[in-house]
Amino acid sequence: MECFLFRVKALLHTTSSECTFWMGNLKHKDLMGQVVSSQA
Repeated sequence: MECFLFRVKALLHTTSSECTFWMGNLKHKDLMGQVVSSQA
């Protein structure tokens, strides 16, 4: 998923629409949608 987001960001950058795309911090979630700790 993260790789896909970076490809979309690169595509928008090449079409000079970078200001329309903002990628926030991604959170680790389980299948139920609950945030899980990335520190094990």
